[in-house]
Amino acid sequence: MKFNKDHVIPEAFGTYGSQTMTLTREVCWDCNAYFGDNIELVVARGGLEAIERIHHGLKPMSELNQINRDRISAELGDGPMVGTKIEPVTHGNIPQVGLKLKNKEKRDHFTLNQLEGMERLDLERYDTKATNGILLGADTRETQNHLISELGRLGIRFRETGRAPGANGRLPVDYSFVIDSLTMRMMAKIAFSYSAKMRGGAYLLKKDFDEIRRFIRYDERPIPRPVKPTTKQLLRNELRGWRITDGHLVVSDAVHPGRELVAHVSLFNQLPYRIVLCSSYSGKIIYRSFGHHFDFKNKTISELYPLA
Repeated sequence: MKFNKDHVIPEAFGTYGSQTMTLTREVCWDCNAYFGDNIELVVARGGLEAIERIHHGLKPMSELNQINRDRISAELGDGPMVGTKIEPVTHGNIPQVGLKLKNKEKRDHFTLNQLEGMERLDLERYDTKATNGILLGADTRETQNHLISELGRLGIRFRETGRAPGANGRLPVDYSFVIDSLTMRMMAKIAFSYSAKMRGGAYLLKKDFDEIRRFIRYDERPIPRPVKPTTKQLLRNELRGWRITDGHLVVSDAVHPGRELVAHVSLFNQLPYRIVLCSSYSGKIIYRSFGHHFDFKNKTISELYPLA
């Protein structure tokens, strides 16, 4: 069986020069290629992780159009156009309409694609006759006419009464992103690889870890679910709600009294995941925990120490 170098933190999320943490005899060539093409690449180009890569300069702004729009969506979080759907692209807008809800200042927004797929719309929900009852967004007159035609088909007459006010300066953006099996498998792989690096590959090859290995490689899901996002902060200094780093945090706990071996992964110190690597460890209780901070900005890796 051929083996090649596997990065504990995928290269898409930073490199660390001579400190780069890798495995050399634990991940086979075929599995490494599979993980890179089918899990790491997909997650790195879609979801919260993709936006964070752009935000922190790990992916150039010129490649913003490569983000998988099926895994992330965005809308304006404030201002006169609040709720307007936007795309993480360097040019162009999403053709859409915003319909004002009755007795509210909020709107439901529908893209052109969504309108085309509708057979009917609950018109009683909307105050479309108000001066600002319908907001229409399109880059071209042709697209605008298409939107108006779709509204007419659904029983809404559009009459232009003016232009929506523009935004001055920056506006907050609300993101909705996918946390699916691919996301959880990548977090589990990072946790597993890190634990193998810290505790030794032979240790993680025990049968106790068969379930998590099958989940990572084949998406065979044990019950209960082995990977869950949490709100638990991994650094003591952040317990009051403010972050002291944008770097990645990975922790492999000591074996719990219930014989669980648990790890934690938080890319960009944003959303922590709790990963159960083994639900019932059969060997000797291990009292040592491991943790590292991966500072991709300074390309350094530093050890974390557990609280006494």
